[in-house]
Amino acid sequence: MAQHEDVMAQHEDRSRELDQDRYRELVEQVREYAIFRIDCDGRACTWNEGVRNVLGYDEAEFLGFNVAHLFTPEDRATGVVEREFLEARATGSANNDRWMLRKDGTRVWIAGRTSPIRTDTGDLLGYSKVMRDHTALRKAIDSLVATEAGVEIQRSRLTAVIEQMPAGVIVAEAPSGRIIVGNRQVARIWRHDLIVAEDVEEYRAYRGFHPDGRPYRSDEWPLVRAIATGELTEHEEIRFQRGDDTWGWLRVSAAPIREADGRIVAGVMTFSDVTELRLAEERLHQAQRIDAVGRLAGGIAHDLNNMLMTVIGHADFLARDLGPEDARRADVDQIRHAAERSAMLTAQLLAFARRDVVQPRALDLNAVVRQSERLVRPVVGESIDLVVQLSPEAGVIHADPSRVEQIILNLVLNARDAMPRGGRLTIETASVDFIGEDYERDADCSVSPGRYTQLAVADTGQGMDAETLARIWEPFFTTKPVGQGTGLGLAMVHGAVAQACGFVRASSEPGQGTTVRAYWPQLPKTSAPVRTEERAPAVARGREKVLVVEDEGIVRNIVMRALSAYGYHCVEAGTGQEALRLIESPDFAVDLMLTDVVMPGIAGGELGRRLASVRPGVPVLYISGFTDEEVVRRGLLETRTDTPFLQKPFSPATLLEKVREVLDRVGTSGPKA
Repeated sequence: MAQHEDVMAQHEDRSRELDQDRYRELVEQVREYAIFRIDCDGRACTWNEGVRNVLGYDEAEFLGFNVAHLFTPEDRATGVVEREFLEARATGSANNDRWMLRKDGTRVWIAGRTSPIRTDTGDLLGYSKVMRDHTALRKAIDSLVATEAGVEIQRSRLTAVIEQMPAGVIVAEAPSGRIIVGNRQVARIWRHDLIVAEDVEEYRAYRGFHPDGRPYRSDEWPLVRAIATGELTEHEEIRFQRGDDTWGWLRVSAAPIREADGRIVAGVMTFSDVTELRLAEERLHQAQRIDAVGRLAGGIAHDLNNMLMTVIGHADFLARDLGPEDARRADVDQIRHAAERSAMLTAQLLAFARRDVVQPRALDLNAVVRQSERLVRPVVGESIDLVVQLSPEAGVIHADPSRVEQIILNLVLNARDAMPRGGRLTIETASVDFIGEDYERDADCSVSPGRYTQLAVADTGQGMDAETLARIWEPFFTTKPVGQGTGLGLAMVHGAVAQACGFVRASSEPGQGTTVRAYWPQLPKTSAPVRTEERAPAVARGREKVLVVEDEGIVRNIVMRALSAYGYHCVEAGTGQEALRLIESPDFAVDLMLTDVVMPGIAGGELGRRLASVRPGVPVLYISGFTDEEVVRRGLLETRTDTPFLQKPFSPATLLEKVREVLDRVGTSGPKA
């Protein structure tokens, strides 16, 4: 693996660029908040629309901007900037409210959070900042605190002020807790009318919950703590249930209001609905987890796939030499089966991380389901009633047919395992529009509205509770007994559908079965699906000349042995430089070049371009043990997605079939001396 470290290092920066792209797509949807990243020197390296709304900076002038200049001169002079970053590094985040400067020099009261960004090894990469303008809220609180004659005297004036505030505001008198002021944002955020509590006990009507699910007691609300003990609360986040039974997150601050003698006469609580921000942060963290899994899998995939190919190749050679009645044949078959299963596990993990190579095309989903039905019917067993309902309006999608087949198989196997005593398994297709209210209800904000093709797989099995349902897309999570599940089936479904610009949904209740729905953007009706060609019943022989370029000797030997056994004339090269010397030699002729994609020195993509310049028309078949989609596409598939490609590990039969397909496509006529 050491010889490939330089190659992988070249693509590390690209992985970070992709991570930043995903980050920008997520935060771009949150416009009320300025969300951006800072490097270790304190300069902004990302931007969103919230930066313009809150701070007044356009993207071009903000990128590279030293964020210390957002702080007031007095804060900079007293070391506030350095202390904020120090607190973030020490505790994981720093929550602060303070006056800061807009581009035009005006001061705004900012509620903000600063969090460190670190590598997997703990090295500091920079910081992320989330900021919101709470100027109106601050001025209203200042007015409340300035009250000298008690809340009753100033109630009408203060009510008019806080009614226009963007945050929810509730004022309660002490010590009873009776609510005396509440603005209209309270009803908007909670989605029900203001509950005018007469005492502390009636605060139970506000349904707040701790992270572990325990409901807030009446005396635990920040407002009650403020009037009872004088406690000051800043940015406490509370999960809450709205009046329409939906769930969200509040960010709550509370403070006591005192007379001149220090006596608490009232308390004020302000809160904002930060559900959208929490969702954006969760999506970012999920994207980072997926990327981490992908890097781990991609790092081992090359060597692992080369080793698996060696096992599969030699098992094929042994099986070919042993007769069908030979007792050793069963042992060889078991070796091959174990290697193929290991290759499938790696492929599923990489599909979840969206790092496998796909070859998408216009695809009739109904046709793929019909083709898959023949495979899954024997799998589900006689105790399960399999029902297939295909809508003629399901339409055409843009996806890799092998990935869609794997998605169907994984969903069917999961549904089967959920019904050990039998039941009904339904595979259904449909055309679905996510528009207006339906879009808002059924799709999260990372999904674009429009027409989608839906694949639904439903069972009448035991179902799942909400806690289990929330984890089904995690890699390695499984509810099956040890040894009966890898936890990668649904993770692969999630990744493969997302890789085709789609999304997945699942619904389930204990005892009510489970339904998993996959959605792909539907292509225009003018798009014609590509028909899947039937495979030839047997591998054809050949006599063409093939240049085999592969830096791994064990893999090169298997390829040479398989091709030579079927009549091909093979010439080998262990490096790209060696292959280049051959193809640039005027006396050298070849019908096909088969080359690894990622090699030290001259990589396969560059070698293919050099071949095309000196010997136009000679086809190239690329192979690779690296499965990072971007690595392969940058060197191979940047401009053409139909380039012949084989993903390691592959069997000798698959190799022979692909070689014959490529040669027949260009119409070769035998070896060229």
